[in-house]
Amino acid sequence: MNLPLTGRARTPLARYQADLDAGRISSDAAQAAAVAHLDRIFHELANSVDDGGSSFIDKLLGRRKALWTGLYIDADRMEGTVDKMIEAIGDVEVRSDDKLIVAKRIKYFQDTEEIVAEGGVRIERIAECVEVGTQ
Repeated sequence: MNLPLTGRARTPLARYQADLDAGRISSDAAQAAAVAHLDRIFHELANSVDDGGSSFIDKLLGRRKALWTGLYIDADRMEGTVDKMIEAIGDVEVRSDDKLIVAKRIKYFQDTEEIVAEGGVRIERIAECVEVGTQ
């Protein structure tokens, strides 16, 4: 019987205990030792974070770290649909954390956190700066 790893985290130890409590399996010392070992590995993988800030378990379960936290948009004019897409037009600056994007027009798609920039695009990150032609 496979239970999905959604909602509350189902660690090997929590799953083993739930199966014991429900009477689906019987207590076994060797099995308990194996589950304890698997649980330790699970937690090591869950706590190991890559350069992108995601753990192995996050990647396995399809979770992703937010690309933008505290996104600030400044422009001459803004249009869009709540919780879907924002279009900023005219001398646009988008700031978040250590990122800055400057362009004439920017579309920000909230569900995918994708940004499409056009016209004199400049992207800065901390001490780095990338200039991208006219589009």
